Amino acid sequence: RSSAASDVYKRQANSSQTNEESDDEEMTLAWGDGTLASATTSDTAKVSPKKKVFISYSWDDDEHKTWVHKLAEDLSATFEVKIDVKQPLGTELNQFMESLINDTDKILIIATPEYKRRADGRIKGVGYETTLITNDLISDQNRIKFIPIIRKGSKEESYPYYLGNRKGLDMRDDSKYKEALKELVDNLEKY
Repeated sequence: RSSAASDVYKRQANSSQTNEESDDEEMTLAWGDGTLASATTSDTAKVSPKKKVFISYSWDDDEHKTWVHKLAEDLSATFEVKIDVKQPLGTELNQFMESLINDTDKILIIATPEYKRRADGRIKGVGYETTLITNDLISDQNRIKFIPIIRKGSKEESYPYYLGNRKGLDMRDDSKYKEALKELVDNLEKY
């Protein structure tokens, strides 16, 4: 091995002092360019992975898809966002949807009248996702994993039956997009 081996953690043993308050071990990180940084083992343990967020939406029209993709990009700065268009060609989308319903922390449902029509009628991808979401909701109806976002229409026109009276976020007014995005990010981080 070359000097690149200095990139590994170098533990500093301090036999003259003991830390009775903590089992943290101080270490020096030596990078390949010669810079040093210090940290404790608890500092490295505090780094947590980004929350996983899946966006469920219908392909209403190009303008709607563009808005959803912008939302996904904006959320990607803080969260690991999963959305169908970011999957490589040839991806089996049913399997993709199945894994995401089970393996994500939050699912954003972009509610529009077309989404409701497809969800309630079990039509296309939204219909399949509805079956998966409904099964998940049956196991824990009080879960706040599913977050409705009203993009078009009223709540009555846009919420699929399974959403019932869940509290959602109104994102119909593009002039208030930044404020609504901040509220969404804060909520996703907090809960």
